[in-house]
Amino acid sequence: MFGSDWHMPTMIDDTDKYLDFFVQLFERELLKEHRELFFWKNALDYLHLKTYFERMHGDSIPAVVLNYVQALRRNIDGLNS
Repeated sequence: MFGSDWHMPTMIDDTDKYLDFFVQLFERELLKEHRELFFWKNALDYLHLKTYFERMHGDSIPAVVLNYVQALRRNIDGLNS
């Protein structure tokens, strides 16, 4: 999702439908354990955010970033309701 096709949602008409498809896909037992990796952990690793914040601020990922990620997770969880 964060490789060469990261821009896919901008190429389709309904981004909510695009996200909803992946949310439903990762609700399946086979993929459920990979959900956190797919939706946000891989992105943090891909962007090297932990290393960046440690280098720039001498600290781990700031609370503001983690709060943002948590808000995204709540939005994704809300799609399942």
